[in-house]
Amino acid sequence: MGIFLHPTDGTYVVAAYNGEFRFRVKTTVTAEPFAASCWIDDILSIHGHRIDGLIVSLGIECRPRIAHGRPGVVPASLLHVCVDDRCLVFQLLYCTYIPDKLSDFLSDDRIRLVGVKIRDHVEKLEEEYPIMVRGPAVDLRELAAEKWGVQLTRLSTLYDLVAVYWPEMRLHNWAIDYIDWGRLELQLEQIELVTVKSFSQYEVGRRLLSDNV
Repeated sequence: MGIFLHPTDGTYVVAAYNGEFRFRVKTTVTAEPFAASCWIDDILSIHGHRIDGLIVSLGIECRPRIAHGRPGVVPASLLHVCVDDRCLVFQLLYCTYIPDKLSDFLSDDRIRLVGVKIRDHVEKLEEEYPIMVRGPAVDLRELAAEKWGVQLTRLSTLYDLVAVYWPEMRLHNWAIDYIDWGRLELQLEQIELVTVKSFSQYEVGRRLLSDNV
């Protein structure tokens, strides 16, 4: 697996190749509302004709409590959204405002949001930022447990889900909760990590919501 900066538009490309398995994801990392709006425009230009039921991976990352320096609520540092092979990493701590196009997209009840513990993420987003999510938020753990009749405790993490429903990925079990996501300049490893997490949620969601799983 590797990551490199696209020379023309400043986005990052995360790619992996393992025998017949490969993927390539283009990621925009930004705190600029205009850049986030452009990302939404690109998604709608590609998928707008089939927006009904469009699968969208959503999640947030926070600073670890030890880095935050005080007990209590730790604010959401960034929002990651993924549709197909395109991801947006929006740095909430450093944005001047939430762009209307982003909030409108997330509030569109025609899209299908997927993620692990996604309802907790949505609740935190709505509490801390002017974002309202109206579409169905599907917790991948619950969907997998319901679809296959297994105990939820066996599918408690994204790592567990990927191991079962996307074994080609060979996802590493990261200690993602201990990474400082509050940095303005994210390290390449952080960008690679959050891209793979967001894309994995999308791909597992796509597989679970299809008739082929």
